[in-house]
Amino acid sequence: MIRRVILTAFTCFLTVTASFTFLFSASVQIGWTSPSTNEDGSPLEPGDLAGFEIYFGQESRFYSNGQEKPDFEYDGSIDVGLINAYLIEDLLPETTYYFAVKAYDGGWQFSRYCENPDEITLTTGPEDQTPPEILGVMVGLVTTSYAEIWWFTDEPSNSRARYGETTDYGYFTDTDLRMLTVHFVVITDLNADTTYHFQVGSRDAAGNLGVSEDMTFKTRRVLGE
Repeated sequence: MIRRVILTAFTCFLTVTASFTFLFSASVQIGWTSPSTNEDGSPLEPGDLAGFEIYFGQESRFYSNGQEKPDFEYDGSIDVGLINAYLIEDLLPETTYYFAVKAYDGGWQFSRYCENPDEITLTTGPEDQTPPEILGVMVGLVTTSYAEIWWFTDEPSNSRARYGETTDYGYFTDTDLRMLTVHFVVITDLNADTTYHFQVGSRDAAGNLGVSEDMTFKTRRVLGE
């Protein structure tokens, strides 16, 4: 006979408030402890605890007086298996969400919602509108037709540079889509003994673009000329 699990002393807690993706959406990490006994008070045995399911939505399952709403269902649910923390992604920024957790056993029987607390409320943070800060732009190796550019940012972001013989630039490097804080691009097919203007740029996960000031480098002369 499969016993039903009860979430005695089953504590939910948030470990991360919010982050952002390229879709300008928020992510929230929720964590919890595991129950230690079955509903009848007996110790857990293999198969008594098989996993957890997270429930969340923009409406609480409780009325303002603390009474639980009859036949209430959260907007979303995620079966996360037998782990104790999970990152919920693609939530709206600046939005209040409600979270709860249930456990289930090897027979796919579900416990009651977690206790202490019965439900967690979290308002996601505002949309990130701050561009990366461009720091320490450096020109590395320069040859007759090639130049290396390095820089740093204060947050993970991608990498790109624009360049040309005037401040109109006109040319771009390919975008390195990796989200980094140490950046490196290579500019090729340059003319020898020529001064080039360039700017570097980095876009963070929320789509904010930071750019450097205009800078210059000069390619080397061809030997013998």
